[in-house]
Amino acid sequence: MKLKRSITILFVSVCLVLLISCSAGQKTQAYNPHFTWIPAQHSTSSSAQVTFAIINPVYDEGQSWALRSFPEFSTNLARSFDELLVSKGFTVKGPYNSLNALTFQDKKGSELAIYPSLSVYIKFLDSKWSMEFGSSLLSGLLDKNSPNNYKLTGNVVMGGQVSIIALEPLSGEKMWVKNIMLSDTVFQIESEKLFKGIGQNPPGDLSGFEVPAAYLIDNGLRTPIAMALENYYAKVLNTAQNYLDVEEMQSLKKQVEEIRSKKVY
Repeated sequence: MKLKRSITILFVSVCLVLLISCSAGQKTQAYNPHFTWIPAQHSTSSSAQVTFAIINPVYDEGQSWALRSFPEFSTNLARSFDELLVSKGFTVKGPYNSLNALTFQDKKGSELAIYPSLSVYIKFLDSKWSMEFGSSLLSGLLDKNSPNNYKLTGNVVMGGQVSIIALEPLSGEKMWVKNIMLSDTVFQIESEKLFKGIGQNPPGDLSGFEVPAAYLIDNGLRTPIAMALENYYAKVLNTAQNYLDVEEMQSLKKQVEEIRSKKVY
């Protein structure tokens, strides 16, 4: 009798596996975001007669870790800022990991140190769990205490700001700040992976919470987030290109010279 029951369970399990495999939707391909940018125009090299020390982007205090899951966003941003400044005719040094990483001569040889401060949130706007009947039934046949499996659908909201900050390198005095607002972007997500419930119940309401690390290995969530970040990347550089006016930076250079003339280094 036990043998017959085991064979029946095995047969049903195989049928369910085949059913789930056949009914599974097409998977989203892994998407590698392109954090690149091309300046609109190029000025003569060093024609602006202002030297910048570029510092790598920093994450604002309390910054969502989700942006850190796309490290190319910040590393490429430093390279793009180099290209932006050079295209304006500024002289560039770096990038440096921090202001403290500059030697005394690096600081003395640069009128301004500049870096972006990143503050971008990636949160669930609303979420809905739907039980995967076939997969949960199969788990239940194999282990009656097994929790149900769920898929996640809903909306994610992204927004925040990137601040461009310029300092006098020797004193660290803040000379210039521009905030680039990133308006909220809302998009739909649908997980491709299954998430274990809490017993027979869904994993829990995620609305209002930051997208957790475990979810960003799921292309159903990672891909739309990556595409939205691409748009933000372009907006940051295009806006910064307009803000970094040569005449204004030359005016700041004069202020830097006045500050240094009053101090002894």
